[in-house]
Amino acid sequence: MSTTQPIQPTDPIDTSREPARKRTPTTVRAPGSPPLPSTLADAERQIRSDRALRRALFWRPRLLERLASRLVDRDPIARDKFGEPELLAAYLCSLLERSREPEPDLRLPRACDE
Repeated sequence: MSTTQPIQPTDPIDTSREPARKRTPTTVRAPGSPPLPSTLADAERQIRSDRALRRALFWRPRLLERLASRLVDRDPIARDKFGEPELLAAYLCSLLERSREPEPDLRLPRACDE
């Protein structure tokens, strides 16, 4: 009978190295999706003028929260004016609401009634 010996690693584990740095996750945007604005002024302007951004923010509330958090972190004007991402998100929601396109009139033209 053979005696079993514990397996010894051939290379000792190097514990002197510093731990690996955590990588920040990168957001992969879908093709054609608008880039997020980097300042409050850009956000206001783009929400008013960019339909694709309005639709993205309207249908993806987490994106709106992320935008508000990013603006408060990076833009001193947004930080001074709102302070909290939740307040900025509420402001951006009101901008979305004001710049929303009216619902299309789904009634048939009068000529079709005849």
